[in-house]
Amino acid sequence: MLIPLAEVAGRTGWSERSLLDDCRAGVIDHVCRKGSYSFTRCQLDALIARYTVAGSPEPVDRSRA
Repeated sequence: MLIPLAEVAGRTGWSERSLLDDCRAGVIDHVCRKGSYSFTRCQLDALIARYTVAGSPEPVDRSRA
């Protein structure tokens, strides 16, 4: 299953433009078919892992304190 660029942008918070620019520059592993950019689940997981700080704690909801 391929995940379209727009959906990846929505899931990650990154802009479609920055994702597209990085795909075209070869910075991000992706699938390009007939000019349409998308990602496999494995590619999306790797992308998120690459730009996520490992071991960072979950945000604390201070409104409940």
